[in-house]
Amino acid sequence: MDPNVVVGTLLMNNLNVHVLFDPSVTYSFIARKSVTKVGKGVEVIEKGFVIGTPMGNMVETNNVYVGVGVSLAEYET
Repeated sequence: MDPNVVVGTLLMNNLNVHVLFDPSVTYSFIARKSVTKVGKGVEVIEKGFVIGTPMGNMVETNNVYVGVGVSLAEYET
C-alpha cells in the first residue's frame, strides 16, 4: 500500500465508518452499507466507475450518493 494512504475510523453523521484516504485519487467512494446507515439518497448515472479495492478486486458501480460529505481538519470532500 502507498505510504500516503491512511486507514482508520471516521465519525460521519454520528456514525463510525472505516475509511481509507488516498490523497492521489480524484473521487471518493463509500460502501453502500455505510450510506444506508447515514440515510442519504442514491442517484444512478449512465456511465459508471470501475474501482480497484485494497484487496486487489475490481468493483463496478453506477450509483452516486448525493449529499454525503466528509470533513477532516480543513479538507472537505
